[in-house]
Amino acid sequence: MLSRQAIVTLFLFSGLCLGFVSEATAQVNWERFRGPNGQGISADYEFKPEWTSQQFRWKTSLSGAGVSSPVIYGGVIYTTSAKADGTRILEAHRLADGNALWSYERKLGQIALHAKNHSASSTPTADGERVYAQFYDQNHLIVVACDLEGNLVWERDFGAIEIQHGPGASMIVYEDLLIVPMEMDTPSLMFGLDKKTGKTVWQVARESDRATYATPCVLKNGDRDELVCPANAIGISGLDPKTGKMLWSTSSGLSERIVASPVLTDSMILTQCGSGGNGKTLLGIGHQPGMKVGSVKPVMTLNKNLPYVVTPVAYDGILYLWCDRGVVRGVDLTNGEELWTGRVSGNFSASPVVVGDKLYGVSEDGQLVCLALGREFQVLGRTELGEGSCATPAVALGKMVIRTQSHLIALDAE
Repeated sequence: MLSRQAIVTLFLFSGLCLGFVSEATAQVNWERFRGPNGQGISADYEFKPEWTSQQFRWKTSLSGAGVSSPVIYGGVIYTTSAKADGTRILEAHRLADGNALWSYERKLGQIALHAKNHSASSTPTADGERVYAQFYDQNHLIVVACDLEGNLVWERDFGAIEIQHGPGASMIVYEDLLIVPMEMDTPSLMFGLDKKTGKTVWQVARESDRATYATPCVLKNGDRDELVCPANAIGISGLDPKTGKMLWSTSSGLSERIVASPVLTDSMILTQCGSGGNGKTLLGIGHQPGMKVGSVKPVMTLNKNLPYVVTPVAYDGILYLWCDRGVVRGVDLTNGEELWTGRVSGNFSASPVVVGDKLYGVSEDGQLVCLALGREFQVLGRTELGEGSCATPAVALGKMVIRTQSHLIALDAE
């Protein structure tokens, strides 16, 4: 019988041979929160603007509930969930048909949470060899690594996490490291772990008086990689992902809580902060090789009609600001001027994704809303999902996967 690793390898090889994947840039994996490098973009497939429930490729139940987003690697979907009895779950489903492959379970206690947060809110990440997830309660932040058959490879317990609304930032894989944000309302920590063993390679303290929920991304800046990590006390900062050393920061500029993750463009890094369901400030800084602490200055600042929880997406010169309360704006990235604004019904916590020539967002009451990309506001379609959702869709191998509170739904590309 073939192992899960062999199945994944054969799946990818056969896909390449049969032309399922384009030669250069096709979206094979969606390995972390908001997909490749956390930017929420899949340009390789076109999907319809709306579906009926009968047109779903498949719909399947999860073992628990949650608000974390799905990830896809090697034709397998990975999600985290939780049950009311304290069971935390990492589970795998086959992308092709939604069939359950395995689940790993861990029993933990309770944790104080914001009304919109959940004990399964952090998105897992995968690298084709292992799947990584974090679980938490009032006294523990636990990181686990499972192999592709669901067996525990290693586990780390980082102890209690002091955070008013509960955790929410997600981990990422960088080369041989697993980057673990331990963001708190007190001085925070960030770890670089050996992804094979879970042993600490580096650990850095981060000044903080208000927990950050942003998931880092990696900026390729000249001849070095920089781990972009915002925090309200130090603004937007760049760390050496191999050592954790701070390379540069804005020092300030983000006085409220940061929930959304950083957005990269060809010339800027964008991060926002806010409170009470509204974004207060969106800061854009230019990036160029040789940035240093104290040398980074804002080149764009926006202060109205901004998202708070929802991460924007930048594509083809336009910044799409999908606000938590259903207002959507298109902003010209060259000058910060508004191109259009429109309203879609519902409240939103999930971040939108660009897929082909369309923009998709999922409302908290379970409606997939499709907008046209470009310089005019146009609603193209709406799809009822049948259950509420706070999770960002994942796109790979010609399928869009949407996680509702307790189900997965797959939609086919055209």
